[in-house]
Amino acid sequence: MVYKLPQKSREEIAAMFNLSDLNKTRVYQEIQAEVQAEAQAELQKAKQREKAAILRMFNRGLATEEIATFLDVSVAEVEANIAEA
Repeated sequence: MVYKLPQKSREEIAAMFNLSDLNKTRVYQEIQAEVQAEAQAELQKAKQREKAAILRMFNRGLATEEIATFLDVSVAEVEANIAEA
């Protein structure tokens, strides 16, 4: 039934159906699980891109401090990524 109300907010739907705790519904839990899985996948992709960028910069002769500054990460994180490669 929720799919028939695409313009309604969670609060509006909860008020319409007198749901005191919408987050305990199965549809909410399924959506939450999907969003968490998608977010985790995106985070993994971002980490992989960051690692690839670190390695490219390192292979081109940039110092770990320069890489860390450029990517706004810690020197330890840069060094860890280089060590893993």
